[in-house]
Amino acid sequence: MAVAFPPPNSPRRRPTRRTPLQVVPQQPGSVTPLSARRQPRQPQLGVQPPVSAKRVRPNRMLVTVERGAALVTLVLGSAVLSLYGLTVYSQQKWSREYNQLQQLQRYERQLAIAAEMLKNEMAQQAERPNGGLIPQNPENTIFLVPAPERNLPASPSAPPPPMEPETPTPLGY
Repeated sequence: MAVAFPPPNSPRRRPTRRTPLQVVPQQPGSVTPLSARRQPRQPQLGVQPPVSAKRVRPNRMLVTVERGAALVTLVLGSAVLSLYGLTVYSQQKWSREYNQLQQLQRYERQLAIAAEMLKNEMAQQAERPNGGLIPQNPENTIFLVPAPERNLPASPSAPPPPMEPETPTPLGY
């Protein structure tokens, strides 16, 4: 006994009521094509039965929410990448500046050591009798007289003095 199915490419009509499948009796000794034979169905877990051929219209609100979520995701991703880039850049800049600070501190210590060595060298040189330095006393002190003060003429680029003091006015209330 064979079951007749509608052809696969037949135009789809909206049935008003369900009709049972037609059962066609099979002649003994006749061959039924494989496509017409019913194969026993094995239960498949997690597989949904096929959806009817109706065209599914997407909900406009869901589409709008999906687009909005994609836009928000894009903006947040860009913000996160920008913040990460700024963090890496600021850490690298801080590291360079800190290395420069340490180098300047080393130079400062080296200059302080060199200045102290020069002072020590000058003190040792002053203590030697043949160093060429004369001890300080009031007889060999030189006094300098300050130069007389000079009055310069007023330059023409100087602004003229104000004639009357201006009274301040408020700019706004």
